[in-house]
Amino acid sequence: MMYNFNMQVIKIIFAMLAIVVSIIAFYPYLRDIFLNRTTPHVYTWLIWTITQSIAVFALWYGGGGWGAIELTIGTFLVFMIFLFSLKRGTKNITKSDTIVLFIALLSILIWWILDNPIFSVVMVSLIDFFGYIPSYRKCWSDPWSETLSTWALFALGNIFAIFALNEYNVLTLTYLITIIIGNIILIIISLLRRNLKKSESLKLAKTFLGKEVTVEIDRPLSSKHPKHGFIYEVNYGFIKGIKAPDGEDLDAYFLGVNEPIKEQTGLCIAIAHRKDNVDDKLIVVPKGINLDNEQMMELINFQEKWFDTEIIR
Repeated sequence: MMYNFNMQVIKIIFAMLAIVVSIIAFYPYLRDIFLNRTTPHVYTWLIWTITQSIAVFALWYGGGGWGAIELTIGTFLVFMIFLFSLKRGTKNITKSDTIVLFIALLSILIWWILDNPIFSVVMVSLIDFFGYIPSYRKCWSDPWSETLSTWALFALGNIFAIFALNEYNVLTLTYLITIIIGNIILIIISLLRRNLKKSESLKLAKTFLGKEVTVEIDRPLSSKHPKHGFIYEVNYGFIKGIKAPDGEDLDAYFLGVNEPIKEQTGLCIAIAHRKDNVDDKLIVVPKGINLDNEQMMELINFQEKWFDTEIIR
């Protein structure tokens, strides 16, 4: 009797941990959506809203007990992300993403006519995994478009939910294990691609060190950023025709000129290397001007303060 009581207390503790971790996980994700750092894929979150709702019913039906509470709360939060993704989600949607969505929705229709709980929950888990595919593809091309701390906390919360289950069977375990694996794969893809792109970005930028370059200024001194609203405290532009790993022209700060300019040639004396982003910037000055690292960071801090940036010479 005492053993059963102690086990029930442990189950409750793990359930509370799962709930707290899952709720906390959504905070950085929602924050980054509104800061335009994270762009959720609307197809992914639509599929998950449907499949997770189905999985919640299966968990309760299968005797999930305390372990089902976390997923129930998570379903409402997933639906919230889906609503935000309609307006703030990625525009990087391909035909293959649409095909995945069609297959997933068709599978849900097939599931609907089934009368086998075990087969149904397995199928729903597979459909849910299909929902990851558009986000996997997005992370492959833009590995900074997701908040990885959220996905890690999702996985941890679901692990806690497994320990909180009252019954262990196909109905209660299949879905939770599937989404844990799906979250881990997304994290691995993003980390591998981030490391690769950062290496490519820095390698490209280093080829310009000590060389004369012409910077086209599209954000002159005292102009306003069109999206984020901050003021450019230096002239900022790009090296025309040189594509960076993010697909845009290689960016550059032009320091040492205290008036707005349109185009100017100077010497690349350093790189503003972002450790947490693929968008490295050249630091260019007129010939004869030299700045130390501290001076450069102070001048470009108006934008680089949002990133983990170091000066490389």
